[in-house]
Amino acid sequence: MKLLFDTCVLYPTVMREMLLGAADAMGWQPLWSTRIFDEWVHAAGKLGPEGPIFARGEVALLRAKWPEAEISWAPSLEARLWLPDPADCHVLAAAIAGDSARMLAGFDELDRLVRLEGGVLDLEPGSSDFGAILRKQIEQLQTVLSSRVARLEFDCKATTAVLALEQQDAEMLAWRLLATIAATTGAGERIVLELRQEDDQLSLRSAIPATLAASKDPFSTQTRPSGGALSPGIFGAGFSLRLARAEARAAGGELAQEADRLVLTLPLLTGAAVPPSRVDAPDSATG
Repeated sequence: MKLLFDTCVLYPTVMREMLLGAADAMGWQPLWSTRIFDEWVHAAGKLGPEGPIFARGEVALLRAKWPEAEISWAPSLEARLWLPDPADCHVLAAAIAGDSARMLAGFDELDRLVRLEGGVLDLEPGSSDFGAILRKQIEQLQTVLSSRVARLEFDCKATTAVLALEQQDAEMLAWRLLATIAATTGAGERIVLELRQEDDQLSLRSAIPATLAASKDPFSTQTRPSGGALSPGIFGAGFSLRLARAEARAAGGELAQEADRLVLTLPLLTGAAVPPSRVDAPDSATG
């Protein structure tokens, strides 16, 4: 069996030695990429100036023991992939290129969920134009959905969509939700996403794709990545929605199912510091 080792399992010494020892004993083939090694060396810099030196030595040992484990792929493969966190696309590309049966990755998302649900992680305050973020991401996703004759339609009814949330956190939350919806949208399906302003809250209402609607609880569904260009994430659609819900709550909002809709609510940025929003752009983003 082939196993892809991501940075998050190679960087911690105990975890790395335990998993590689198990792979060696069981005859499993580990896989990794140059970029995964580079991320490991970079992360080791947190340990001080000697950290990267030690990490490079460990990388050299792994390359010597498993000379066939380091894989590469054409840039076009990664460009076709979509995940709630775009920074993880290279990991999925490596798994596909190496025909990996399992990915030992994503533990950063597990850690993030545990800390958010435990109330020990706060999202960064700031300002972000959520309407512009949604429009851009829906347009990106539509390029992939077009091959299924499926559509995401963005109906913006909000006069302002500036959130009290740092740009990166807002983009991550939007992508996690939208990519999960897109990944579970079936051939020929049309999903309307409506953005509204309700007092000091912004709400995004989305129809639930049929695949998710078949589950009693979308937040616990076991729907898994299909291996196509769109994926709800390494741990499946239910996990991604649960993490998006935890992020929304940490931002002072909520993500919930209301009948046949998923409804995301987030607090608007209020006061004199509100920058102009771009929600006056055309009201639909479709393909």
